[in-house]
Amino acid sequence: MDPAALPAERQAAMAGNREALRVYGGPSMADPTLEGRLAKAAGPALIVWGAADRIVPPLHGRTYAAAIPGARYELIPDAGHL
Repeated sequence: MDPAALPAERQAAMAGNREALRVYGGPSMADPTLEGRLAKAAGPALIVWGAADRIVPPLHGRTYAAAIPGARYELIPDAGHL
């Protein structure tokens, strides 16, 4: 998939998602402090994960959901990382 070929609205949504990831996940995808900080999350949380994610396994999503008080985890069949 070439993000540059997507409509402007999709590119803007992807940019917003990257910014959200930077805020809650730190400057890289390998932030070892993330799981410990998730317990401080306030409000309802829905953790959505692709069953076919080959970058970050679904177990990570389950672990993150378990770390957030009251979070719900949904595994999406036939979905990958993006």
